[in-house]
Amino acid sequence: MITDMNEQNRREAEARELGEQVAALLTQIEALNAGPVVGTLTIPGARIRRFDEGWEVTG
Repeated sequence: MITDMNEQNRREAEARELGEQVAALLTQIEALNAGPVVGTLTIPGARIRRFDEGWEVTG
């Protein structure tokens, strides 16, 4: 049971890290004067949302 919980926690942490990397990439795309990227992007284990002040990544 604990092993399953550890595996779930590891996957959630990896998904959050991937979400942070995607948010950083989207910020770089915006910096190319491509205009703001808006909306919500969901990947398994993470949701990336755009706000005026930047990106929010949640699990």
